[in-house]
Amino acid sequence: MTVDTAIRVRLIRYWAAIGMALAAFAIRLGLDPLLGVHAPFLFFLPTVVIAAAIGGLRPGLLASTLGFLGGMAFVPLDDGLAFEESVNVAAYWGMCLLLVWFGQRLHGAQQHATSRASELAAREAHLRSILDTVPDGMIVIDEHGIIQSYSRAAERLFGYAAEEMIGRNVSMLMPLQFQKEDRGSTVQHLAAVMQRVQQKGGVVDGVRNDGTTFPIELFVGEMTIDDKRFFTGFVRDLTEWREMSCACRSCRLNWYTSQD
Repeated sequence: MTVDTAIRVRLIRYWAAIGMALAAFAIRLGLDPLLGVHAPFLFFLPTVVIAAAIGGLRPGLLASTLGFLGGMAFVPLDDGLAFEESVNVAAYWGMCLLLVWFGQRLHGAQQHATSRASELAAREAHLRSILDTVPDGMIVIDEHGIIQSYSRAAERLFGYAAEEMIGRNVSMLMPLQFQKEDRGSTVQHLAAVMQRVQQKGGVVDGVRNDGTTFPIELFVGEMTIDDKRFFTGFVRDLTEWREMSCACRSCRLNWYTSQD
């Protein structure tokens, strides 16, 4: 946030406190024929907690002061400040201090939550930018095989956009025989797949959006968040490697044949 924006936001908070105090004064003035000298400060208390919650300590104190001045307009002072009015004033300021403290706590919690959310969003964007530049595709699924995250490299590998895949089952990227397989328990099936490829990696087949299969190297890791299991798979296209291997074997076979 720039300096000009911060100053503008702060001024808006002060003007909001002033506007709410004026609104409370207008409401109390409209009800004056019914209330008379009773409850002179009552309608100003909500403005105090709202101002403090929105703007913090100073807007809350500003609303308290304006509420006090507005409320005193409805307090009879012909014979000085009577005992009952003195009690009302003391009770008003006591309530204001309590409400300002409570509103300040709400404001601080909101500021902390906003700052934390911005920090997490920045970290996520930074991590996403890193993952998007990695040539290997990354796919995150839950324990039911539902895709939670799908990198741009995975989009290039399989031909599906992230918007198409997030929320769908990862079996779409598997050969048909795996899609038709009776897995019984999805969690058990994923655990079995993990056991085959975790740490050492495994060469399996993937399916592009046009239905063609291609060899991939898959590395799978497991994590637990809030007692929920997630699996992260890193996918590498081995098409060129397999073609080069076949070409090398063919050349070697031709060489041995020529030697005979």
